[in-house]
Amino acid sequence: MIYLIAGVAEVNRAPFDLPEAEQELTAGYLTEYSGLRWSLYQMAEYINMITVSSIASTLFLGGWSFFGLTDHIPVLSIVIFAIKVAFFLFLFIWLRATLPRIRYDRLMRFGWQALLPLSVLNILITAFAVALHWSWVVSGVGGLLVIVIMLFVIRRQGFTDGTHFEEKSSRGEQVLPTSVRLAHYENPTLPAVNSEPVAQEAPDSTAVRV
Repeated sequence: MIYLIAGVAEVNRAPFDLPEAEQELTAGYLTEYSGLRWSLYQMAEYINMITVSSIASTLFLGGWSFFGLTDHIPVLSIVIFAIKVAFFLFLFIWLRATLPRIRYDRLMRFGWQALLPLSVLNILITAFAVALHWSWVVSGVGGLLVIVIMLFVIRRQGFTDGTHFEEKSSRGEQVLPTSVRLAHYENPTLPAVNSEPVAQEAPDSTAVRV
């Protein structure tokens, strides 16, 4: 999880696309280049996504192996590796279409106060597991504890900053964060309108029609 979050931030994809946000740029390659030059910049971003996905597939999902099936069918290893890379690419696209962009101060706080301590803790757990010849189950349980601690820290920080959103499904009410201020507008009072029909005057018989 820590590697995936850091990989998304390294590729400058949403919600970490702060240096090159397409919706906010008034200068740069998005406005000065077009055609093939612009597409080369975009292809560079997707090549970085493929690189990060390939490393994640190799380190965490076994790379091109799949329960020994690739030992008998060599061509199958390419297909399996491509499927695993495509899974991580799907996560990149899914995050871009789901999560909004975060602010710079929240990015710095999340990186220095959450990701860095948890990554150091993860390294220590893995080092103890390797040095003491523990089973991979111990390292996996330690990784799950790291993820639970990270989610707990983020939730507690949301309560502290007043940015936590709650929804009470039993009553159908929504408890907004304390940092949200809603503007209330009163309906203006309109003057009373006379609903009685206005009597029309009879046409003057002496009027001359032209």
